[in-house]
Amino acid sequence: MGIRRAVLRPSLPLFVMAMVAYGYFYQAGGWNQNVRFDLTRAVAEHGTVKIDRYHFNTGDKSCLGPNGRCVHAHPGRGEHYYCDKAPGVSLLGVPSYALAWWLAGSERPSSAYLVATSHLVTVMSIALPSALAISALFGLLGVMGLRPSVSALLALGWGFSTLAFPYATLLYGHQLAAALLLMGFALLVRARRQPDRTAPGAGEPALAGALLGYAVVSEYPAALAVIPITTYALMWLRPWRRLGWFVLGGAACALLLAAYHTVAFGGPLTLPYEFSTQKYRGLGYFMGLGPPNWEAFWNTMFSSYRGLFYSAPWLLAALPGAVLWWWRGYRAEAAVCAASFVLFMWMVASLIESWHGGWSLGSRYMIPAIPFLVVLVGGLAAGPSAVRARAHAASPERPADRPSDRRRPRWLRWLAWALALPLLGHSALLMLAGTAVRPEVPQHIAEPFGGYLLPHFYAGKLAVNTQHIDRGSAPQQGPREAWNLGMLLGLDGLASLAPLALTLALCGVWLLLAVRAQSAAPGSPRGSPGAEPAPSP
Repeated sequence: MGIRRAVLRPSLPLFVMAMVAYGYFYQAGGWNQNVRFDLTRAVAEHGTVKIDRYHFNTGDKSCLGPNGRCVHAHPGRGEHYYCDKAPGVSLLGVPSYALAWWLAGSERPSSAYLVATSHLVTVMSIALPSALAISALFGLLGVMGLRPSVSALLALGWGFSTLAFPYATLLYGHQLAAALLLMGFALLVRARRQPDRTAPGAGEPALAGALLGYAVVSEYPAALAVIPITTYALMWLRPWRRLGWFVLGGAACALLLAAYHTVAFGGPLTLPYEFSTQKYRGLGYFMGLGPPNWEAFWNTMFSSYRGLFYSAPWLLAALPGAVLWWWRGYRAEAAVCAASFVLFMWMVASLIESWHGGWSLGSRYMIPAIPFLVVLVGGLAAGPSAVRARAHAASPERPADRPSDRRRPRWLRWLAWALALPLLGHSALLMLAGTAVRPEVPQHIAEPFGGYLLPHFYAGKLAVNTQHIDRGSAPQQGPREAWNLGMLLGLDGLASLAPLALTLALCGVWLLLAVRAQSAAPGSPRGSPGAEPAPSP
């Protein structure tokens, strides 16, 4: 009975769907992923954070010598190359790569070995946390009182109808940061909204603090979301000893980051950007930031060039959703989500040179804020205030007499589904095209989707990246290096996606059965306003 109950929890098919889809694609090389993989190799193979042996793979690097930043094209005496990114992704990939390195037992790794291990590191460091976070989002929305069907739809929407999909297949830090931030926030919301279900121990608060802390270790701007989430913890996490464990969890990650900075750059607060070979990193007030720019704001939010809402217009529902969450009593949660998005929006609009994200299909710097927008969208499907819900739950009136138990008209629910599914489907198609063709769209292409990705996708020209994970510092003309698992089975073009489509369809049936089972469970929200939150899966 316990196994059957676990199988019929929607969080499990959601996790499986995400892992299958994210692990299905291998995006090959590029400056960003190459330098992160270089650091993983340096630590695992040689026990150092210097990437001198691999620096030719990338232009994203830092160079440091006895006199500070390197001034020559090639390092001189006492000068060394380092990864110019936050180290979290690379360090997270060390265990899986070290195991593969030990099993291979080779001092001169082959090209095929590096392809296989870079794919393994991407799956373990990016895809796995992302899939776990999708399950966590489902649980978070259930805690906040949404129906299992709506929670599952929004979890799928984040995982497949936003930039989370393509960037869960890339060795970048943005999606890992998004996943860690969301999971940390979900634990804190559960601790507040379901205190009777959470033991007053050290595990969950310490884990929440560690998740948030490691989000910053993985992507420095994640600190923008950690600020409002930590404020939420300070206000609501009780008793005080649990707050102490939360702080200790975050402090452990802070010490790890400080140790890395000290070893690599000479000081706990010294960032790699200070020595980056990319000169724009030193522009503006700090890390390339200047005053907000209207053009950058418009292009990263609404334009067909990099617009977040252009590729995922359904996220615009976050604005009315935030208002409804506020009205319905989830004000602290709505404030955290809204503040996280606004802070990231300000950061992107303030970047002097790199607001476009270089080679990308969208506003990749906004990725850590996207799950918080999805939570806000859920406000459109929530019941009335939590205060009224608790009052009605304690009321001596018969359940049928409680105004909070009146369901929305059936036609209204069908209308909502009829509006939501086409919007989510449109975004899912764009994200699938971007993932299957190439997430790193050349910067000079004015319309990544209409001018590049969709034409390639419809023509069956998939996995077009020609850069190896360990060859050269720029894309080169040559054999295709990217692939998907269907191609390894001998399929080509759109047919190579058929195994993925079949697997996701089967998992979709599994998910429908699990959602139906949870909807029928006692205490589960079934769309009635004011229903008690469902247990976290």
